[in-house]
Amino acid sequence: MARLEDFDETGHGWKVTDAPDDLGAESRTSGMVDQMKQDLGAWRETVKVTLHEKGGFYSVAGDSRVLEYDKLKRVTSILNSINKPFLMPWAANQTARYINEKMATTGDQNFIQKSVLSKIITEAPKAYRRTSGIAASFGTDAHKWMQRISDVGIANWVANSSLLAPLPEQFRPVVDQWLRWMGNSGLEVIGTEVSVYSPFSDHHQPQHYGSVTALGGFAGTIDCIAIDPDHPENGVALIDYKTGSRIYPEAALQMTAYRRAFIYSGLMHLLDMGEDIPLKCFVVRVPRVSTESVDVLEVAHSRWNEDAFDGAVSLTKWQGRKEGIWQE
Repeated sequence: MARLEDFDETGHGWKVTDAPDDLGAESRTSGMVDQMKQDLGAWRETVKVTLHEKGGFYSVAGDSRVLEYDKLKRVTSILNSINKPFLMPWAANQTARYINEKMATTGDQNFIQKSVLSKIITEAPKAYRRTSGIAASFGTDAHKWMQRISDVGIANWVANSSLLAPLPEQFRPVVDQWLRWMGNSGLEVIGTEVSVYSPFSDHHQPQHYGSVTALGGFAGTIDCIAIDPDHPENGVALIDYKTGSRIYPEAALQMTAYRRAFIYSGLMHLLDMGEDIPLKCFVVRVPRVSTESVDVLEVAHSRWNEDAFDGAVSLTKWQGRKEGIWQE
């Protein structure tokens, strides 16, 4: 089993040593999850990856390859540079819905005061922001409940949920669906909300030292890292949860970035996964209503996804430039 030692100054990740393993195959499998949790916990104590909400970037302390003052852009912020054709019709629909709802509550439909109508028209374009904010808030809180239950232990939660923090009713459909899916998947969670990073925006970049700011480094937080202890040959699963109405294509680029950052951060090596053990990425949509089923998509580890994410990084850097765009 791998043990965290210290940073490998050659730039290949974290040093690990092979600890004595005199356990039988069955015992080793049963203890694999606990050992991986310990190794991951030790890494998180050594390397501090901090999200600075106000500035929209991450910083890294404890990895000599990354300078502490370097700012790593959030993966989700990078993906905001991608055109999302569905957003404009959705925003227009939210505007129309807002107007209809307000008109229906103003009393006499044949006579509406000009001041009231003016206020409705002024507020209507902002309706999509309120709807989006409510959805984002729900998604954030739902993520927290899935994280909380994972950290307590799913089996422990199921057996003792009445003794633990009460689950608000609005999150019950999401949590129930998620628990059912986790139970059927055979996965065991080894980490939640794990922040990973890469100082290089381009997957063709050599792994050399230097400032990451100019190279467009990035970082992000993986919702869940899991394995199937009964079939460890199936590899490590990186999972991102969604609670929206569908899974959008850019989610594949988000997980492509997380996969790259997971490897750069040294976690594949730290968790003692050999070269033949796959690293898989999944996007899991957990619906808010019990009448819908969980959607699971595995992200292809492909050149298309890698190049598309690099393109998003380049576009984001271009959007932030003030020089070199127009001929002087």
